[in-house]
Amino acid sequence: MEEDNFDDNGFAWFEQYKNAKPGEPLYDKGMVRSNSLIDEWTNDVNNNSIPQVSILIAPTWLSEHATNHPQDGEELSSVLIQTLVNNKELYSKSLFILNYDEGGGFFDHHWVPTPPRNHNDGISTVSTHGELTHMVTEGIPEGYPIGFGFRVPLLLISPWTRGGYVFSEISDHISTIKLLERRFNFKCETISEWRRAVSSDLTNALNFDNPDFSLPTLPSTNGSWDKSKHQCDDNPPPKIPKHQKFPHQEKGIKKSFALP
Repeated sequence: MEEDNFDDNGFAWFEQYKNAKPGEPLYDKGMVRSNSLIDEWTNDVNNNSIPQVSILIAPTWLSEHATNHPQDGEELSSVLIQTLVNNKELYSKSLFILNYDEGGGFFDHHWVPTPPRNHNDGISTVSTHGELTHMVTEGIPEGYPIGFGFRVPLLLISPWTRGGYVFSEISDHISTIKLLERRFNFKCETISEWRRAVSSDLTNALNFDNPDFSLPTLPSTNGSWDKSKHQCDDNPPPKIPKHQKFPHQEKGIKKSFALP
């Protein structure tokens, strides 16, 4: 799986990484390109040589980003996760976090918290600095909340996240950073006070008392690339149903972690 067209490194959007030079940690550790992400990941996992925290960013065509086939990203994720699971010793002490930055849709029925713009919206007990726009941006007026946005997928793969439990705490991308803060005893100074107070650190999604160290059986994604190409090229366009109805809650009760 060659990745010479690796053009979607998330770090490349930040000025401090753009301005970093070879030999500097931000460049060497954050901007490195790989000719074969899978080969390097497999080699590091098999040799138990991965660092305590590894950040893997897929190339655009394997990222499930809009205009790219989701099955292609599915295949990459499957291979990376299965490689880790195959090393039973390493898997038994690892947490694989699969983050998405977009959900592929524009509708979400679930309410998400929004920082108050002024006292008419409510009063926050912590500072909202960094959560409100300070200039007109993309047509959004000054002083408007940035907000959480609609929900996106997050997968936590580890022996401590087995069993089909529902985790209902409010989380966003900084939750991953908060988890690392708690694990490695540091503080990220760029997280706003408001978001730090509202977002979870994901620890309550981890069941340390009853881990399941057995190796899960993952479904095969072989052939996903060909199927996705066929579906995108040959399937007819979707049709809007003539008779639409509101969705209904599924019956039954799921096991869930208690809210703090």
